[in-house]
Amino acid sequence: MPRVKLIFNNNILGDTPLDISWSFQGGPLSTHLGLKTTLIGARLSMLLVEPVIPGNQGTYVCTARNAAGVANSSAVLEVFGEFAIQICSGES
Repeated sequence: MPRVKLIFNNNILGDTPLDISWSFQGGPLSTHLGLKTTLIGARLSMLLVEPVIPGNQGTYVCTARNAAGVANSSAVLEVFGEFAIQICSGES
């Protein structure tokens, strides 16, 4: 069975310094589910989900904070089986 991986990228617009974090289902990310975050430069944050499994299904939120305030971007991952994946995204 091939392993499927998924990458969420979030490019943040705003003044630095930025504090960027990710959450899953309203709580901290769990590394045992194959979740890993990487900061690329000062404004791009990447979330890697590998492998995509039913336990990874849910809402992921990227939160960016700076002196001006807080912004969130979210995506909902739905896993329907071995190869069927649906992603819905939104920003707030």
